[in-house]
Amino acid sequence: MTLEKLKEKLEEAKINTRKWGENGVKTVQHLLDEMNNGETKLVINTEEKLIRFVKVVAINVYYHMDDKYAWKLVEERQQFPDGTIKRRNIDTSLGEKIRGNENPTESAIRALKEELGFDMPYTLTPLKSILREKESEFFPGLLSSYETHFFSCSIPLRLFKAKGYVEKKAEKKIFFIWRAI
Repeated sequence: MTLEKLKEKLEEAKINTRKWGENGVKTVQHLLDEMNNGETKLVINTEEKLIRFVKVVAINVYYHMDDKYAWKLVEERQQFPDGTIKRRNIDTSLGEKIRGNENPTESAIRALKEELGFDMPYTLTPLKSILREKESEFFPGLLSSYETHFFSCSIPLRLFKAKGYVEKKAEKKIFFIWRAI
């Protein structure tokens, strides 16, 4: 699909994209990239509405010390090149879209490598999967259906960094810190 065809499809579905690309909201090009990477599909739901279908993994990362202390990794903030700070209140340590050719476990392993630099071995445990629909915060006006696969990850001492981790991307930096549990 071309960018122009995607814009036409969104316009036909009466989805206003004029504000896309502002204030941390993604652009139509981002949506096209997700589609081309196999991370997203646009489908028509039972009510004849255009929706974005996404499969994701959601991972909670833990470090346990001496059976006395435990920490959970949390996303503290996102920082954009213009200095804008975004704080999200998310329930899991991190998440990642599943690419078209991956299964959930492969995506979880990729996410831990790309976002935190983790190499095996660590303990990765699948927990549950759920399906839910909501409006996307990244593509306002576009209803999204998320198939989410939850995992728990317990890391060894060699991967534990007390000061946390920073994922560096061209469009932002994501800061992760440990919270005692």
